[in-house]
Amino acid sequence: MLVFGLLIAGSCVGVLTASARVPHVRVLPSVICFALAIGTVVALMGAGRSDAVTILAFLGGMFVSSSLYSGLIWVRIFPEGQRTLLQFAVLDFVNPPVLRREYASRFEPADSSTNNRQPVSDQTDVESLS
Repeated sequence: MLVFGLLIAGSCVGVLTASARVPHVRVLPSVICFALAIGTVVALMGAGRSDAVTILAFLGGMFVSSSLYSGLIWVRIFPEGQRTLLQFAVLDFVNPPVLRREYASRFEPADSSTNNRQPVSDQTDVESLS
């Protein structure tokens, strides 16, 4: 029963963690989620319930639910159907910066011709001034 409860608790912390990291990392909510996870593991150890199964249940629930909920958020952000929920979840677990770069590229201007300025040289061509 304790393992099931910790699996649920880990899942709740995972959802909070995903909400703090997607589409961009927010520092304060991320620190709070990290502190909550560490506090739970320390409380389990202090209560004498520190066997590997209970801690793995909590951490496993946290990581799986965080990845799945992150995938769900990314599916809502990218509704074009490029990837499935599972593909987004795996990519968020393995390499989240890729998704954040794709998200940031959606807001970059499509026409970059406004940045065609030539670099200023340090030497002035004397013949062109006369």
